[in-house]
Amino acid sequence: MRRHRLSTRKISHVGQQDTRTPKDKRETALNHLSLTEVMTADLDADVIFNMDETPVYIDMLSSTTISFVGEKNTEAIGTGHGKSRLSVVLAISASGRMLKALVILKGLKKVPKIKIPANIVVKVSIGGSMNEPIMLDWIQSCFRCRGPYLATTKSLLIMDEYGTHKKHSVIAALKS
Repeated sequence: MRRHRLSTRKISHVGQQDTRTPKDKRETALNHLSLTEVMTADLDADVIFNMDETPVYIDMLSSTTISFVGEKNTEAIGTGHGKSRLSVVLAISASGRMLKALVILKGLKKVPKIKIPANIVVKVSIGGSMNEPIMLDWIQSCFRCRGPYLATTKSLLIMDEYGTHKKHSVIAALKS
């Protein structure tokens, strides 16, 4: 690569600027930790769960490529399916036990007739993201199936503030 003046180039920055001061960030973190400590004081690690949804891109481009030294722009060619994705909803207890994973396929009207492992639930959504009916299905098929004694024991579920998570029907289903 040196002989032909080539180098490996990497994307150096992607993201949004955080305008909070270090003092504000520290205060937010400390408030969160103290609130979490109060909420979990009397709970066993087996009944504290964290859940989140993440996209999985089918055709992910690499963040690096080989290019000539000194070039200002480094171009890459994709397959045209860079935005094709599915979503995966994962939940884990504070003790490290994973719940069933929920896979949301994008752009389909029906779940394909394929063999699905017992620890995975598959749903479809035109947009490929969590919506209210899928969230209610997740509660029924994944969260309520968290163990023989856990189904009747009060649990703490920690989620982000995604709009679907705050719907009245979702909150009512979780309380029940």
